Amino acid sequence: MLPSTMADFFVKTLLAVHRRVDRYPPVRRRIAAISRRSLGEKRVNAALIGVTRRGDCVWDIGANVGLYTQLFLEWVGPNGKVVAFEPVPENAALLRELDAGPQLTVVEAALADADGQISLVVSGESGETSHIGSDSSDALTVRVVRGDSLVANEGVPSPDVLKIDVEGFEGDVLDGIPTALRSARDVVVEVHFAALTERGKPNEPLRIIKLLRDAGFSVRWLDISHFLATRSG
Repeated sequence: MLPSTMADFFVKTLLAVHRRVDRYPPVRRRIAAISRRSLGEKRVNAALIGVTRRGDCVWDIGANVGLYTQLFLEWVGPNGKVVAFEPVPENAALLRELDAGPQLTVVEAALADADGQISLVVSGESGETSHIGSDSSDALTVRVVRGDSLVANEGVPSPDVLKIDVEGFEGDVLDGIPTALRSARDVVVEVHFAALTERGKPNEPLRIIKLLRDAGFSVRWLDISHFLATRSG
């Protein structure tokens, strides 16, 4: 584990690299694809299976069509719970078709730092890329909700493990779960540097890391876009 000062230097270096690469979208996409094939998927999968225990409650935030949701259902076993968060209606319908009974809860909403609605523009074959776009004719009106609101008011169980992949809204998710985060043991986050820059939040990764450290987690980067936060002690 890197000392916090070295870890901060590493994040700042990542920010500098991403800012330079993000000027050239074809190069960025190629590097991302190579990273996922060579290291990313293996390390992320290994980290997730390493921290998920039988009987856990896992929040799959940004579940998409359920590739990880299905794995989590296997890993937590029949006594575990998986809560899949997905705002795109077509994807949420596919998640429900997994038909895992009480083991799976599908929340058709995006986790955020406030309760309400937003307009979301979705692209990609499975809606894997999305952004706020209220002026677009292709925008969907979707529900956004704080995770803490779901736990307090809708009976959603608190998480032991969180997987967050939300296309540049990582900080918003964490801002909405200060209470639920207290129960979490491990958090795996994909940081979408380019999306954060487009939102005017280029330094958000540093804030996210500080937020998790202040909540009692230590952070280890798995590759250039994913990190694992584990509760210290």
